[in-house]
Amino acid sequence: YIYTGAVDIKGYDIKDIICLMVEAKKLILPDLIDYIRKYLTDHQEFVANHYFSIHEFNIRNSEEFNELEELCDAFILRYSVAILNSPEFLNISHEELLRLYKKIFSNCTPLNDFNPISGISFSSDIVMWSRLLEWVFVHLNISSSETSDEDYNEIMQLVKPVLPYINFRRIDSRDFLEKISPFKKILENEFYIKILEFHIFSEFIRQESELQPEHETKNEPNEKYFGGNFGQPTVLAKAASQDKDL
Repeated sequence: YIYTGAVDIKGYDIKDIICLMVEAKKLILPDLIDYIRKYLTDHQEFVANHYFSIHEFNIRNSEEFNELEELCDAFILRYSVAILNSPEFLNISHEELLRLYKKIFSNCTPLNDFNPISGISFSSDIVMWSRLLEWVFVHLNISSSETSDEDYNEIMQLVKPVLPYINFRRIDSRDFLEKISPFKKILENEFYIKILEFHIFSEFIRQESELQPEHETKNEPNEKYFGGNFGQPTVLAKAASQDKDL
């Protein structure tokens, strides 16, 4: 680079790229630093997969590389789901996990995050919950299918500080039933009941909306209201009625 003014870092490991940036700073090569920063900005999937390595470097060198802090903040705002699904996620510390969830909670306010990398729109909150559980099982070295009461106590200690940063009301009701209810022991009973009631009511409103006739009059009730699926308990309502632990 010094002799030609050109460099190609495509295919480099993230640690090599970070080391190159450090040396460029020492040798006062601002153009090379700008090139690396632009490369990271343009390669969104690469940064998402190595977000935690970049962020760890940024913490140690925040005064020298403040542009990396801006890059990390921008990625949390735009690519929170991709960062959560990063291969590095399961290896981060509890402190780093809590910091990340706080950041996502404060920045990602829409109901659904659109992930430009995958082109998929979905609620980031269910991903936050699912990845949190994966992280816990990895760090405690236990299986989700073979969890004892003692294991649940350890799990609760780890997840409790993180739960306030997951919006359980934004999660789809079916996801709540399939992915959260099986782990209700992790949640405080009163909190779980409130969220369960919310999703039962939401499911009721959704079914009512789907069955609402387009041209209904007040004096002519539609027969759909008295038969078909509307008269049957919702999936969540059935689950609630059969839940003896509540």
